[in-house]
Amino acid sequence: LWMGLLRAALSSLLLPLCTRPPPALFTHCTRGVNTSSGAAARKQKAKAIIMEQRIKNAVEQYFSERELPLASLTIEKQHVALDTPFTLFSATVPSIDSTHSFAEQWRGSERGMQPDQVVLLRCEEQTSGRGQRNNTWGSPRGNLYMTLMCTMHEVDPKQLVTMQHVAALAVCQSVREYTQESASFKWINDVFMRDRKLSGVLVSASTEGTATHLSISVGVNLTSAPVPTAIALEEVTGEAPEAGRFAHQLTTHLLHNLARPVPENLQEVSARLQFHGEWVEVWDLTLSNVLERGIFRGLDEWGFALLAPSAEADTRRVMEGRMRRARPALAHE
Repeated sequence: LWMGLLRAALSSLLLPLCTRPPPALFTHCTRGVNTSSGAAARKQKAKAIIMEQRIKNAVEQYFSERELPLASLTIEKQHVALDTPFTLFSATVPSIDSTHSFAEQWRGSERGMQPDQVVLLRCEEQTSGRGQRNNTWGSPRGNLYMTLMCTMHEVDPKQLVTMQHVAALAVCQSVREYTQESASFKWINDVFMRDRKLSGVLVSASTEGTATHLSISVGVNLTSAPVPTAIALEEVTGEAPEAGRFAHQLTTHLLHNLARPVPENLQEVSARLQFHGEWVEVWDLTLSNVLERGIFRGLDEWGFALLAPSAEADTRRVMEGRMRRARPALAHE
């Protein structure tokens, strides 16, 4: 307890010294810390060993409680080359029911993550993959399924809305580097290539005092598309990327985006929007009812969709739903 109070006191003193580009989503201050000293290096190594053991224990406990076979577990500590230093702990298992379900259990336990520590769980196959509102996410072997877990402090709840956009942007950036083709962002959480779905994002968070524990899950079709309306990168380039390398590339972009001011991310996302300027319908998440219909005018400062009921009308903010191009007869009503 006293160590926690000491860390909180030190944080309150150090944070004002940080130069943070507001409103950034995820920031880390190291000013005044000599990370090159022998003592600092030993401290960092000890922290890494503790975190690796915590991850190992958490994964083994999760599999044991659900009576899932754990064929293998690999944990690597990786440094992400960004303006601010993050330590990435990447854990890989062949198969799991859902990386996001594991992340929720991780969030529900006090794992003692430091602000510069990020945990990534990756697998080759999910047996019960999850999408929005617990919808099933097809997860055949050979694609990329990953969940990033981190802790942020003093975050405006409105900023959490942009997390899906930030993750989708990271997918678009990684795909561009690998294929030299552009991917598009379909509000609110999908990435498309050649008018077919390539990737989906699922974000959840919980708060504890000033801390926000965040889980960002991303699925990317590398080798196979689970449904005819989807596409895999192998179809685009003739060769699928190596999953571990692509995951690290995507994670690097994601952490970079989290450290940037929100307007910079939304500007890049807006340049990739599907249906911008077109008549659209926003359905509920079960695709049972149309919630809104209008001209898609883009995103507001928090990433919500802006729809105008007519060409001359003011826009309305839409906070969630599934966007589709409006049926031609309805678009001109």
